[in-house]
Amino acid sequence: MKNAIVKGFLTTLSLLTINTFAQQSGTVEYTEKVKLDIHIEGDASILPPGIPNEYTTMKTLHFTPDESIYSGSGEEEEQENSMEESDVFVHFSEPEEITYINFKEGKYIDQREFMSRMFLIESPLDSVAWKLTGNRKEILGYSCMEATCMIDSTLTTAWFAPSINVAAGPAKFNGLPGLILELITNEGKRIITAASVKFEDVMDKIIKPKKGKKMSRTEFNKIIDEKGAKMSEDGGPDHIVIKIM
Repeated sequence: MKNAIVKGFLTTLSLLTINTFAQQSGTVEYTEKVKLDIHIEGDASILPPGIPNEYTTMKTLHFTPDESIYSGSGEEEEQENSMEESDVFVHFSEPEEITYINFKEGKYIDQREFMSRMFLIESPLDSVAWKLTGNRKEILGYSCMEATCMIDSTLTTAWFAPSINVAAGPAKFNGLPGLILELITNEGKRIITAASVKFEDVMDKIIKPKKGKKMSRTEFNKIIDEKGAKMSEDGGPDHIVIKIM
């Protein structure tokens, strides 16, 4: 009889453990909206009509208490507008980018495409000095708290759900006592908002990125700066520069 009671207790405990883990792992679909900083070079004095001032993409986060992976949908956005004198064709194609975080090991890996080349950048997971503001709002039915921090002299605002007890969030943003459901950076020029949250087993979906040339964050940033400077020099007299912040 005692053995039966013990077995029943262990079975119940096992089911509770599985259920608790299930509530801490899952998938979030985010809508990421980016405002474009548009500059006209050369003789152009006004911005031609038909140029969009923002674009939107979908991103996916798979998370567990120990790991997370954030990536794009791979979809491209196109926009075409007609003007009296000429046609404007705007084509948005996001480069492939995957961010993997291992919370236990305290590191993250970026797999990023730049100038048709793939790079693999591994960095330590920095500790973010989040500050709670006391503000609250509801996102997707979850009561969320507001937290802010300064990263590279830029204010970042996060809304997280304490009831989803994981430290994950979009991209490399993490470290709060709850899942980040909305993120606002660069004075609102980039807003990432959760469109759906689904609790499920995602262990087979969290795969550490391995594609690309390995290098440090410093080395990669140097390549970005050098290529960015060259692209600015190559612009023609009526070249329209669209800078994504």
